[in-house]
Amino acid sequence: MECIVRNIPVYYETYGTGTPIIMIHGYTPDHRLMTGCMEPVFAQRPGWQRIYLDLPGMGRTPASDQIQGIDDMLDLVVAFIDAVIPGQPFLIAGESYGGNLSRGVVQRKFAQFSKLAQPFTRPVLIFTGRQDTVVGYRDAWNILEQYPRGTFAVLDRAGHNGHIEQSQLFNAMIHEWLDRVEETL
Repeated sequence: MECIVRNIPVYYETYGTGTPIIMIHGYTPDHRLMTGCMEPVFAQRPGWQRIYLDLPGMGRTPASDQIQGIDDMLDLVVAFIDAVIPGQPFLIAGESYGGNLSRGVVQRKFAQFSKLAQPFTRPVLIFTGRQDTVVGYRDAWNILEQYPRGTFAVLDRAGHNGHIEQSQLFNAMIHEWLDRVEETL
């Protein structure tokens, strides 16, 4: 499918029906990074509409001069969400750069409902690899206080692609996160 956002044709794929989950891949791959690790989780879990987009310049979404940095990318992702699921509550999941964008979306969307800077009190999962030489895991620990319902996992024998290197643990942790989310719906 395609959604025109700020004159950019953003490619995305949707699976299932129910509560929307926006899935954002890391820097340089495309939506298949997320479908590959997330769709096996949802094979036995109905009630979720998964929306996987290709960020500009990656996958089937063309690059654009409008995207000059992460703030521009975040603006586009927020506009995409507003266009595809206007006004709906949703979950968000991201890998690497997509995780950074996900945090930005939460900050922006949460700020719409709360004028005060507060911790985000919904269930959160931060999944890291002990042997991640790309971004490491220690800096992620520093943001945990912003998420009082956050689970923080550092997995041994996992680098930057822990969802692949430790797929069984990843799947179990995603299921546990979704269980906690379902308790709040």
